Amino acid sequence: MSKRNRLKKEAEVTAASKPLSPSSGLTLGSHKFPAFDGLSAAFGARLADYPRMEAVPKQFQEHSGQYQNVVSSLFFRGGKLSDYGLDFKPSIDRAAAMTALRALLGSFDPKHEHKTAVVAWALSEWCDGTPIS
Repeated sequence: MSKRNRLKKEAEVTAASKPLSPSSGLTLGSHKFPAFDGLSAAFGARLADYPRMEAVPKQFQEHSGQYQNVVSSLFFRGGKLSDYGLDFKPSIDRAAAMTALRALLGSFDPKHEHKTAVVAWALSEWCDGTPIS
């Protein structure tokens, strides 16, 4: 077997042994998010990566509220979570959560209302502090 074919075979075996959508350990309710990477953060999450809109608590589906105001400000102006009185809980992997938030906010797949509802819910679950709008 040539070196090229051997390397190709090894790559196929390695790819087949990896899970298709590894988990990041981040959850919302019963929804488990995949591990987002830099490409996901740059180009946005897929619709399948979001919890279904029916699973999002009603309070986050409203267009107003503390967390929705933070999401709107992050979406249109950017900034740091600390600018809005929030910081990740110690139990949350900061890097994974930031990548997930960027991927979720930057996606064109879901409707805007779905996207903001999920991110508002995520902020309420993953962060400590009182949101400042």
